[in-house]
Amino acid sequence: MCTGACSKFIAIPLIVMALVSVICNIMLFFPDFKTEYAAADRDGESQITQEVKYMGGLIGGGIMVLIPAIHIHLTSTNNCCANRCGMFLSIGFAAVGVVGALYSLSVAALGLSNGPLCSWSNDQNPIQQWGTPFVNRHILHTFFIFLLETDITVIIK
Repeated sequence: MCTGACSKFIAIPLIVMALVSVICNIMLFFPDFKTEYAAADRDGESQITQEVKYMGGLIGGGIMVLIPAIHIHLTSTNNCCANRCGMFLSIGFAAVGVVGALYSLSVAALGLSNGPLCSWSNDQNPIQQWGTPFVNRHILHTFFIFLLETDITVIIK
């Protein structure tokens, strides 16, 4: 397989995955396809997690991967080693794609460690409030013990 055919083989799945990443990040801004959470967040009542606002899927997994994928795809237009300079530039663009993917991965890991932002209450906090009830739980075992012992209530609209 020459480099031109390999470029098409790599670029097309990268474009698809970048678009999926962008769509998923946009969907996180609008839970249940409603704008009320984003509007409330804009008004100062935080109802969307900070990790969604970091836009790891839009910037990191989307734009920073889409640009190298398009360039890699364009280098394969004449099928085999059409543009040596373009093939060389694709190495630099691949580094940009790796940085974007690492940014997206780190934002996702931060979101998983902090947990969801939801309306919640428990025995110690009887008043419903928006927050991250699991942010101080560092070990998964402690997380499940907390769920079993505190009778946490999550309101889903």
